[in-house]
Amino acid sequence: MISELRSTAAWGIATSLGGATATTRSQPLPCFQRRFVVRTHRRIELVPTTAVLWIAAAKGAATLHTATARYRLNRRLNDLEAALDPEQFLRIHRSALVRLGAIERLETDPHGELALILGGGLRLRVGRQRQARVRAALLR
Repeated sequence: MISELRSTAAWGIATSLGGATATTRSQPLPCFQRRFVVRTHRRIELVPTTAVLWIAAAKGAATLHTATARYRLNRRLNDLEAALDPEQFLRIHRSALVRLGAIERLETDPHGELALILGGGLRLRVGRQRQARVRAALLR
């Protein structure tokens, strides 16, 4: 009985001090990509995800669009979507991801199609299948 009390007390102290338990150790915190390593003509550049406005897919690769440049990555959009923080990036079309912080406003056309307007006036169309998810993500 005394050993049970000791283990219970030790568990309570560890829990109150923020100690890890078996359940918290088995669920690691997600680790999302914070920058891209891209090769340009004669150098390798580090592009932080906060500098990316949107990402386009084309022929099995992706193009990062920043305010000042475009970079080609030999990665699929599905892989990038899984590696990026869903609180920061949103899939708006089967061929596009957008950084939520880059969105200035939403617009709808007379047919009800949704479009996102990014900094500088760039307009990106939202796929019909993704319109409800995009609205929900932007309104939370």
